[in-house]
Amino acid sequence: MGLLHTIKLSWLLLIITAATANGQKAEARLNPDDILPGKPAELIIEAEAPAAGTLIWPRTIDPGNKIEILESGQTDTIRLDDSTIQLRQVYRITAWEEGYFAIPPIEFSHADEGDTLVFESRAMLLSVEGVEVDMQDAYRDIKPLFSFPLTWREILPWILAAAALIALLYYLHKKVRFRKAKEDTGTTDAAPEVPEVPPHIAAISGLESLRRKQLWEKGFVKQYHSELTDIIRKYLEQRFNLNAMEMTTSEIMQAFSLQKSKSAKESTLRNIMHTADLVKFARYRPDGETNDMMLENALAFIKSTIPEESAKQWKPNS
Repeated sequence: MGLLHTIKLSWLLLIITAATANGQKAEARLNPDDILPGKPAELIIEAEAPAAGTLIWPRTIDPGNKIEILESGQTDTIRLDDSTIQLRQVYRITAWEEGYFAIPPIEFSHADEGDTLVFESRAMLLSVEGVEVDMQDAYRDIKPLFSFPLTWREILPWILAAAALIALLYYLHKKVRFRKAKEDTGTTDAAPEVPEVPPHIAAISGLESLRRKQLWEKGFVKQYHSELTDIIRKYLEQRFNLNAMEMTTSEIMQAFSLQKSKSAKESTLRNIMHTADLVKFARYRPDGETNDMMLENALAFIKSTIPEESAKQWKPNS
């Protein structure tokens, strides 16, 4: 029996020596090798072999029944020199029971020119230490309970919410009392109906207000033409039911050309809108006479498109 054991040991040493001589080497280590239950440890495995052949890496490892693999890292390839490569992989492992757990050797293969050499890492031992518990000691919390005084930052939102609620209740109370007083006196809160201003009256009033602002005389030429065309656009919306405030000049002219009552003022409208576009987008600076003429053209356009029933009632000042 002793002779047979000696032969097996010599044969194993021969294989390891041959593997080391040919450049194949496997190593595995734990970091750390002693843990508490559930705490992770790193299982680092490395293998070196000649670059000329093929190093066959194990697809999976078997750390034993009591050891759990938490995470498998990627396999990194490192060229140590022109003739040797190294493969490295890191596993995160743990164990949940107290004791000593053996991690068996990890087997690798290296194939070169039809010959395959098998070599393996050494076995390892993972130590899992228990947590000491004094069974005689009374049960207690890990940390005592602490009480902290309230700060203004914590109290202020509640104060503001209470103040808002009180203000709301006071407002509702006053409103109910006011409504009840109105009912008792027979009065009503209904506002008198305000007659709707005809579109041409609103537009002409807006143009006269624009004239009094003297915008272009003060150097605000772009604002002057912008307000002038806004007045015209609002008039077109109310008078002809066009969505003129959202339309471009070309869209306005196309829509206005379909109106039956467009008369001969289509060219006047085009001139007003086109001049304003040049001022707003092309940095055109018209002279004072042109600025005044655009407002007069706008007045003429509005007066020429007043509905007949409104024209009979409307008496212009000039």
